[in-house]
Amino acid sequence: MYGYAGKVLRVDLSRERASVEDLDAKAAEKFLGGRGYAAKVLYEETSKGFDPLDNDSLLVFMTGPATGTLVPTGNRTALVFKSPLTGGFAHSTVGGHFGPELKLAGYDGIVVRGRSSRPVYLWINDERAEIRDAKDLWGKNTFETELKIRKESNDNEMRVASIGKAGESLCAIANVTVDFYRSFGRGGAGAVMGSKALKAMAIKGARRGIEVPDIEALSKHVQELYRKLQIPGWTLPKYGTPGMLLTANSQKVLPTRNFQRTSFEEIEKIGPEQIKKELVKKDKACYACPVYCGKFSVVEEGPYKSQAEGPEFETLYALGSCCGNSNLKAVLKANMLSDMHGLDTMSLGVTISFAMECYERGLLNQGDMDGLDLSWGNADAMLTLIDRIADKKGFGGVLADGVRKAAERIGKNSSAYAMHVKGMELPGYDPRGLQGTGLGYATSNRGACHSSHYVLTPELSGKVNRFETQGKGALAKELQDLMAVLDSLVICKFVRYAFGMTAEGYTETIRLVTGRPVDSAEVATIGERIFNIERMFNLREGMGRAEDTLPRRFLEEPADVGASEPQVVRLDEMLDDYYVNRGYDKQGRPTKERLKQLGLEYAVKDLEAG
Repeated sequence: MYGYAGKVLRVDLSRERASVEDLDAKAAEKFLGGRGYAAKVLYEETSKGFDPLDNDSLLVFMTGPATGTLVPTGNRTALVFKSPLTGGFAHSTVGGHFGPELKLAGYDGIVVRGRSSRPVYLWINDERAEIRDAKDLWGKNTFETELKIRKESNDNEMRVASIGKAGESLCAIANVTVDFYRSFGRGGAGAVMGSKALKAMAIKGARRGIEVPDIEALSKHVQELYRKLQIPGWTLPKYGTPGMLLTANSQKVLPTRNFQRTSFEEIEKIGPEQIKKELVKKDKACYACPVYCGKFSVVEEGPYKSQAEGPEFETLYALGSCCGNSNLKAVLKANMLSDMHGLDTMSLGVTISFAMECYERGLLNQGDMDGLDLSWGNADAMLTLIDRIADKKGFGGVLADGVRKAAERIGKNSSAYAMHVKGMELPGYDPRGLQGTGLGYATSNRGACHSSHYVLTPELSGKVNRFETQGKGALAKELQDLMAVLDSLVICKFVRYAFGMTAEGYTETIRLVTGRPVDSAEVATIGERIFNIERMFNLREGMGRAEDTLPRRFLEEPADVGASEPQVVRLDEMLDDYYVNRGYDKQGRPTKERLKQLGLEYAVKDLEAG
């Protein structure tokens, strides 16, 4: 098969066995790879109601046909699992070099099930796969783990994915850290790995190439894509994602003090120019990436001594403006601690900001919080709390499973200040100034997520009116399906500008990588099929229209977001229209006819059972 390694590694930790199977060619054609192929595996090989931290859970790591090729940002790997944070479908993708190395080792993906009776790690060197003892790694942070595995392997180019203390403690906001500073973030994959006593995965490939039908034609196509990425005034290569901070702040959609405000009065202190001047030492890029959006930053001395790749926009918002914190050096240290412990900075920051609002409103006192003063902007208290969250120690244990669970534990009607969708904390864009983005948050299969739809791209650019609701149902549906295709190729969302924001832009890349001619209608159908198998997973878990909503703050508390008058999200004006465009009934359920049209006949039984 062009574009694929053709093999999948199956790992059963309960039996400590690894086996190899052929990639399902028909599934690859229907779901492309990455997120889509992995979603199909998760849906078909699990049953309703399984515990994400139990033996029956799966972790499905899957590359796509673009991974390891010349395609710009053909470096990503998708990870699909049931989330301990939301109780529903979860996916994440990571860049760096992990995915290409897996492909070069001869595998398109790894499916992990079961639970080991002892700490272990998976070691892969080309076609040789071993389950090794990790007793000496358990308790170490992700940096230490990666360095130790590389030293023991006598190979400084081993690619390692590992968990830190947060994953070992089964924190529902725990990440899997890759290449020291990159993460399979969002949804708690680190906790699932920890529940399996799987400390890490280490991979080295034999440098075999990925076969494509016409390398010269692909090379010419790639050159054209690179040319399209030479965008005048594009801030991403210069600043990385922090370049979005000033845009979000000026458009009054930057969450501040737990979404109570929509702009941060101290934005310049954590803005892109200050980061570049004060922290950044060099630019970094993932495999096959011409953008170099990674910024390696260092604080060389003092109480905030640290180094990390970042901080990214979402980290700056979550641990900066959302917590009322303008201490840039403290944000970088928080970033490093999160990488070392394996914590999702977005969920972490929103959860801490929730605790800060509860403290400000008198729902918590210092006695409740182990003596910490969680006033807005108290960076030192925030840093102390990060360590306690990773260990689930004291008040850290109250917050370690995300904001929804924290509100349940605190009580006192604190849920009114818990900013989440389906249990997942919100990204860094206030939806009251981005109506379609609010719809995208509400209907995303993994919970509050901007990258599952990127409706904010046309809204923030002014290509569509961000305050209008008309037409947003069709727009959200189209872009959700398109992002599912990107996550299944798998390529980075940041190069979507080279491909365009329509299905047509991806037809040539898919043809040149896989050898399979596709038109825009088929590409759109692949994306819709992927989205719907994820939706069926959530419906099977009891998640429907009631969960397609937003926190009350956005629906009832108007905010000044730059319109002529304060705004709320008018979700009811968009949701029914969205369901119509999706071919759903009013309860948010796909019709049997639509499932059959998408080739998802086997999901009909769950629709009928629900």
